[in-house]
Amino acid sequence: MKKFILILLITIVSKTLSQEIYWEPIGNVGGTVFTFGLDSSNNIFAGTFNAIYKSTDDGKTWIRKLSGGQYTNFLAFAVNKAGHIITTTHSSNMYRSTDKGETWKSFAPMPYQDYRPLLYLPNGDLITAPFNRGLYRSKDDGNKWEKVEGGLDATTIWSVSVAPDGKVFAGTNNFLFLSLDTGYTWKQILYDSTCSGARTVFISSDGSIYIGSEITVFQSKVYLCGAFRSTDGGETWHKVFYGLDTSLYRAIISIIEPVPGVFFIGTNEWGVYRSIDNGQNCKRVSNGLEEVGFLWYLFLTKSGNILAGTNKGMFRTNTIVTNYEEEFNNNKSENLIQINNGKISLNIIQSSEISITIFDLLGRNIKKINLGYISSGEHIFENLMSDLNSGLYIIEIKSDNVSKVMKTIILN
Repeated sequence: MKKFILILLITIVSKTLSQEIYWEPIGNVGGTVFTFGLDSSNNIFAGTFNAIYKSTDDGKTWIRKLSGGQYTNFLAFAVNKAGHIITTTHSSNMYRSTDKGETWKSFAPMPYQDYRPLLYLPNGDLITAPFNRGLYRSKDDGNKWEKVEGGLDATTIWSVSVAPDGKVFAGTNNFLFLSLDTGYTWKQILYDSTCSGARTVFISSDGSIYIGSEITVFQSKVYLCGAFRSTDGGETWHKVFYGLDTSLYRAIISIIEPVPGVFFIGTNEWGVYRSIDNGQNCKRVSNGLEEVGFLWYLFLTKSGNILAGTNKGMFRTNTIVTNYEEEFNNNKSENLIQINNGKISLNIIQSSEISITIFDLLGRNIKKINLGYISSGEHIFENLMSDLNSGLYIIEIKSDNVSKVMKTIILN
C-alpha cells in the first residue's frame, strides 16, 4: 500500500504570481550597474559605471568605496580563501581589496581590456577572460597570468561555471566547452543542432546544467535559441523555459535559483522571467523595469530579495522571492488540499477550474490531473495518484491562471 503525504494550502487570489513582484529603483546607485559580488563577511559589492559600491545591510543601502575614473567600469568580482576581493574592469587595470572592500589598490597584470568572467576554480586557480582574447589562468591571485589553450577554441568567453562533480563549463561566442581537469584541457559540446553560442552557464541546486543562449547565425539565418538543460553532466540536452519571448530579447544574461526548482531568468533587452515548475515554463515578471534598456546581472540577497543591475541603475524586488512554501503555511484558513493514501480531499472557498501537475526533480512532467470546474465546498477524489512510485516530487496546482508550487514526498 502506498502512502501519500502532502498537505497543500492554496490561496485563490485575483492576481497572478507575476503581478506580485515589482522592481523598485535604489536611489543612490545611478548609472550602469554591471555586476554584484559577495565577500566572506556577507558584504555585497556593486560594480558600476566608474565606481564600486558596498552594502553592509544586505543591499538596502549603499556607500561608494572607489571611483575608478573615466572608462574604469567594474565588471566582475571574486573572493579568495583569505577574504581578499579582486575586481576586473573595462580597462587593463584590476583592483584588489584586503580590508573587506574599504580600500582598493590597482594593478595591471595584462595589457588587455574588458575582463569577465572572474572565478576561482576548486584547485584555487583564478581565471578570467579579456574580451576577444580567450581564457587566462593565474596561480597567484591575479599577479601573473598564462593563456589557457588545451582545445578551448574561442576568443570571447562569456561565462564559466563549476559543477558539484568538478566539471568546468565555459560558455563562449562559438560553442559550449567542457573541462574535466580544472580547465587545462577542453572539449566542445553541441547542445543543439542549430544553436551554438552560450552566453550564460548556470548550475542548479540539483546539479543540472543550464545554458542561456544568445543570437546564433546558422546558414545565413539568425536564431534566438532560448535555454537548454542537461541532467546528465552535459551528455544530452533539452530545451527549457518555454515562454521566453525569443522575438524580443537578444541574449540570456543571468540565471538564479532562489528556491530549488524556481528560477529567475534575466534577458538583456526584455527584462526578467520566472519559472516555478523546475525550469519547464516561465512568465515575464518585469513590472518596474519597463524603461530599462539593458539588464546586466541578477543577484539574490541573503534576505531573499533580488537585485538587478541595469543600464539605468540598480533595482530591487519589493517582495521576498524565497518564501513560496511559507505562503502556503500562512494561509491555513484558505482553500485546502489534502492528499492521503491516494485520496485527494479539497475544501474550496471559491469555485474555479483546478488542475494538478506532478514533476520529478529533473523537471519532467510525470502526470497531469485535470479536476475541472470545482464548486465551493468539500470534494473527495480517490486513486488519482496510486500509480506513482515512491520519491520526492514537485506539485504545481493551477486555479484560474494562478499557480502554486510545493514539494511532496510519496512513500511506499
